[in-house]
Amino acid sequence: MNTLNNFKPNNLNHDWVSWSGSGDGIFTVKSLKSILLGHIPSKNFWDSFVWVGLAPPKTELFVWLVTKGMVPVKSELLKRGCTGLSNDLCTLCNETSETVNHLFFSCKVSWTLWTHFLSFSRQSLSFQHNPIDFLEEWGAITPSQYRRLWLLIPFAILWSIWLARNEITFRGLKLDQLQLLQQTKHRIACWITAKFKECSIPLEALTVDPFLAKDTSLKLPKAPAPKIWTPPPMGFLKLNIDGAVSLESLKGGIGGIIRDPAGLTLMQFSTACGVVPVTLAELLVVKEGIYKTINLTSDLSVRIIVESDCKSVVDWLTKSSNPPVAFAPMVMELTKIIESKGVILRLIPRECNTRADALAKSGIG
Repeated sequence: MNTLNNFKPNNLNHDWVSWSGSGDGIFTVKSLKSILLGHIPSKNFWDSFVWVGLAPPKTELFVWLVTKGMVPVKSELLKRGCTGLSNDLCTLCNETSETVNHLFFSCKVSWTLWTHFLSFSRQSLSFQHNPIDFLEEWGAITPSQYRRLWLLIPFAILWSIWLARNEITFRGLKLDQLQLLQQTKHRIACWITAKFKECSIPLEALTVDPFLAKDTSLKLPKAPAPKIWTPPPMGFLKLNIDGAVSLESLKGGIGGIIRDPAGLTLMQFSTACGVVPVTLAELLVVKEGIYKTINLTSDLSVRIIVESDCKSVVDWLTKSSNPPVAFAPMVMELTKIIESKGVILRLIPRECNTRADALAKSGIG
């Protein structure tokens, strides 16, 4: 009741339901998930050992199924009542029940494959009965010079074992351990050359010895150059705008800067807009900025480019999506202004809008 009694409504808009889990006050499943996951302690296993982006996506998904124990091995199929299976013995060794842990890790055929790659790096590994524990220990003994290759090897081994198992089960082929090893090494080589375009090591050489690919030779593509603000073309003025709200006081501020084709600042403004959600502040600054730009020049032929980093507002005003009911009247009013004045509205990255952002935050006071 104290909160309600101390609240002073404004006359800028109708009441609305605002979602505090995201910056624009609009509910999304993504924002809810972020809040929920924020309260769950994580060992970062999935990002470190499964979704690392080195193997093809379908292989990453398969490894995730392995760690969850959800691969349809014989023991699981029998549990589900599948018919046509004479026994549940491992397809590779034909000695023990085919479970996820046995097929991929403890089977003598599979373990030979794991130890082969361990011998390349002169590392040792104690067998773990849990896939997650096994992969975590694999990551813990990563040689510093083979970090990317080392994380890629388990994907190739697990995927190769599964494909070989299916070839034997469904096509009646005989197990050839040497061929299984060569297929695994070739798969690693193919994935490396596909992922690291600048790798100069020939595919044939990598197939023979994958450990030729040290981290120094596996260079990822260079990140694109950071985007910067660019001046408008001749005959235009560019208006960069932004709205901001303090998380502590909930007070808002709006700001903008108007520049010409030479990049010279013609005007900048920064003012408070009361207790408002950030989306409303972003709408208010559109109207304020456009009228200030219009009043700045008497040349009616000059057109205005408005740049904002608020995707929701840009989508509403360009009719790419519908606004919430509470914002609909203001969006309609601004849309008419934009159309009648021939204003061009653009969405830009936040890094291109730093000066407007600083002015908006300064307006909060």
